[in-house]
Amino acid sequence: MNHKNEHFFFDGYSLKERTLASIDNMKLLINKINEKYFDNRGTIKIIPYFNGKVKIDGGVSGIIIGQNSHFTCHTFCYKETLFIDYFGLKNNHNKIKTDILKIYPTDDYDLCVNNKDLKGNFGKHIIISSTNSYTYNEAIDLIKKILIDIDMTPICDTISIKNSDTCFDLIQPIAESHISIHQTNDSTVIDAFSCKYFDEQKLLAILNSHEYLEVNRGIKYK
Repeated sequence: MNHKNEHFFFDGYSLKERTLASIDNMKLLINKINEKYFDNRGTIKIIPYFNGKVKIDGGVSGIIIGQNSHFTCHTFCYKETLFIDYFGLKNNHNKIKTDILKIYPTDDYDLCVNNKDLKGNFGKHIIISSTNSYTYNEAIDLIKKILIDIDMTPICDTISIKNSDTCFDLIQPIAESHISIHQTNDSTVIDAFSCKYFDEQKLLAILNSHEYLEVNRGIKYK
């Protein structure tokens, strides 16, 4: 897993339902993160999710995608939890944690540092540094295939930044969290984060890859 950018994980618990259900709170967080860490250049999407297949999973998703970076926040208001993933410069991690806690205050959170070998209640986060290189259209088709093969639920169209046919950033918001592909001339990083179980071997087979990092999320959820 050698690439310049790294992930920051934040699992928040024991939050108030009204705090997590607030679209204004999500907008406040996403706009603050975009301003401070994406130089207001990120593409933003706010997605309320209260009419999905599983009613108890209602909440709000906030997405930012930038060049070789992303930030996602998914709230589950009836379960009093939220899950955040930042893919970007490591020296921003502690600052981002402070910004999160100002808007979603809780003393009960997990940064998922030692969760690799533990079984999470909310599925897993699989990160792959792929040796494959894709064209933009191939990557779009790849995300569609991943959605079908690991049984995920898209909640909007794929969001993208395209610099060239071989340098691009894609993120697919799903009811279960997100799937992303960030490709530069030097690397391809694929990220599948789900709050429900999926078989990572199916994902690896699609990508023809064997090396991956697994981080289980929702470890403290009861």
